[in-house]
Amino acid sequence: MRPAERAVRDGMRASQIVQRPREQLRRDRREPEIVDLRHLLAEAAGLLDRKILAASATLRTIVAVDEARILADRVELQQVVVNLVTNGLHAMRAVPEARRELKVALTAPSPGHVRLSVHDSGTGIAPEQLPGLVNPFFTTKPDGMGIGLAICKAIVEAHGGTLSGRNNEDAGATLEVVLPLCDRAAGNRAAAEPAAGA
Repeated sequence: MRPAERAVRDGMRASQIVQRPREQLRRDRREPEIVDLRHLLAEAAGLLDRKILAASATLRTIVAVDEARILADRVELQQVVVNLVTNGLHAMRAVPEARRELKVALTAPSPGHVRLSVHDSGTGIAPEQLPGLVNPFFTTKPDGMGIGLAICKAIVEAHGGTLSGRNNEDAGATLEVVLPLCDRAAGNRAAAEPAAGA
């Protein structure tokens, strides 16, 4: 098989892999519930204890919000947090152990929204790669398929939010999720201004 034919074949397979979870998300979506991101973050950190230890890294959580309740599928949002933290750990593999600190923060970017940011101290992302960071098939890992962030993006957007990435001024990169807060009185997402990406 010629290289061009192989590339087309592999591209079609990868497309099917991404499309299948997206269809499954729509088909298997549970009834959304009010989820407090502060509690969800603590749960995800507990699930990742062994992985963080194996990566010789430290995880620091920063909660700078008084309100972090969103209307969401708890399991899907937990998958997003776990995936973003795992990506951060991978990004720090090439730096000395003493510098492997991952900061996960909850902040308020604008009224009616909450931002979850995962800040690593790794090698960062090449500027030319930033525009396609959360697109399907993009990966900086030699053995990666570039599907994880694309699925995270699909989950976040299904919850009315945005997922974006940028390089830090000092070292490493930051991935950010911005989601609308839940209007508990109405039982719906807050009807505030559109979510800000950064």
